[in-house]
Amino acid sequence: IIQGAEGFLPHSIILVGYDEENIIYYETGGDDRIISNHKGERMTWGTFIASVESISKHYSYPWKHQTTHFDINELSHFNLNDSVIARINGRLLVGANYGPVSTGGNAYLGLANHIESKGITENGKRWLTESFRLGNKSRFDNYMFFKNNYIESEPHGRVAELMRESSDLFERSIQLIEKNELIETLRMIGEIEQRAGEELISNNN
Repeated sequence: IIQGAEGFLPHSIILVGYDEENIIYYETGGDDRIISNHKGERMTWGTFIASVESISKHYSYPWKHQTTHFDINELSHFNLNDSVIARINGRLLVGANYGPVSTGGNAYLGLANHIESKGITENGKRWLTESFRLGNKSRFDNYMFFKNNYIESEPHGRVAELMRESSDLFERSIQLIEKNELIETLRMIGEIEQRAGEELISNNN
């Protein structure tokens, strides 16, 4: 939800409160939203519900409302340790296909195929540019985490290098948004993300 933006721009927001007329939320759409002591943004209930329902409609989900509820008490039911978390993140990086929706590395491979056959609209270019910036930052953060917590010879040290390579490719993709080379770069990102996921899965069984 980015108020005032045109087109379909799906991403997650965090609900932090509500009153009779509005929901109050934290916008996760960019670095400029990292504000200390931010009291949240406001959106009418009607706009919020229409935005949430548009995601399920666009992706042909079998449910009407796409929301996630987090309850800290639910964590007590799971025995979460580093190996479990690594395998979960590994599967997320590898990705999967759910009808018209793809996740993880599969999403980048699917996007490359889509651009190859359909091209990119101007709105799509703007959305992808912002997505690539976030990808560059998040993968560099992943790289620094693995680099600072694992020695280079360990399996997770190899994941660190894959995350650095992925970060570099996201940055390169911004420059290629108008060129045919973007398709191949997206496929490289997808393959690297899947390799990183497979490393996390195979070394944490």
